[in-house]
Amino acid sequence: MKVDTVPGDRLINAAKRTTLDGEPVVRSDTLLRAVRIRNTLDSKVSLRSITFRPRADGRVLQSISYDRHRIEERAQVLVPLVEVFEANPDNERGIFGTAGFWGSDYRGGADLQPGESTGLTLEHIVLVASEPMDALEMSIEYETCGEASEVVRSIPVTEYANRNRYILPVQGSWLVVNNWDDLHGHRDSISQEFAIDLIQPFEDGLFPLDRENGEYAFYGAEVLAVADGRVSVVKDFCEENPRAGVKTEIDARAIYREHGMKAITAGNYVIVEHEGGEFSFYAHLIRGSIPVSEGDVVQQGDRIGALGNSGNSDAPHLHFHLMDGAQLGARGLPCRFTNIVDTFGEPCGLIEQNFSTVRTIG
Repeated sequence: MKVDTVPGDRLINAAKRTTLDGEPVVRSDTLLRAVRIRNTLDSKVSLRSITFRPRADGRVLQSISYDRHRIEERAQVLVPLVEVFEANPDNERGIFGTAGFWGSDYRGGADLQPGESTGLTLEHIVLVASEPMDALEMSIEYETCGEASEVVRSIPVTEYANRNRYILPVQGSWLVVNNWDDLHGHRDSISQEFAIDLIQPFEDGLFPLDRENGEYAFYGAEVLAVADGRVSVVKDFCEENPRAGVKTEIDARAIYREHGMKAITAGNYVIVEHEGGEFSFYAHLIRGSIPVSEGDVVQQGDRIGALGNSGNSDAPHLHFHLMDGAQLGARGLPCRFTNIVDTFGEPCGLIEQNFSTVRTIG
């Protein structure tokens, strides 16, 4: 039996340190994007259970177990997608960071003939303990030829430390939406795991999705380089969506051929490479507002565009995330900002909660 995972090397723990009943605790939050189980034996295999055991210093913090019925339910979710992934590997690469992970051997059940595979996706683990999770153990119990067996796999879980000091890419007070703690927002795509969208509500606190672009006071706001770096990619081709809730018609095939998969959703965007292999991504910019070119050196705070409503955007906003490469399928990274405070004026660094309001200082 062969067990593969995405990511395959380590999981990132977006840990938060706090107190509970006066005692210091750590809220661990990690996402195992995919688990693939392949029958490499010469006989049929029947899966009995899959158990996940988050650990800290060798101690089991929690046990999450799926029986045969639940395995089949979870595995069936992927069945209609495998054919799509085979037809267009970029779709798979955009979600999982790799192409060919899922293939025609996928059966999506709990019974596997020799050479067949099954699996789970988006195993999201959140727990509170005295120490941060540092490993995730998986135990797969199965039966073959009337005998019970088990295969165990362990993946390191680490907290990520930024290699640069970053500022928020806009100035002022902003509402953060589609934050990484919402599993079904950006986080289901590997590059966008820790992405954020930045908006400013109207004076009544609402954010209507039926206005002209210019009615949003922050439309056209300066977008700034979050740290020193070199411009890696610039795409400046996409007409603005005419208003919130209405998208400009596009020829997706032509855009894909000329600009790649990212441009279909991101519209006009800029990617900046920073020290230590970290890349910042700024999307939905206004066409013609980007003053930089590929290869330009920028300093932290330099203007790199204007906040717009291009690409797959429902209303003006800035999409931002950090990742470990400029290519499609690069891995998303947490970004801790050095110049923001929360609604109470406290420094907040990593934005930990969806619908947080943050304000820049300095």
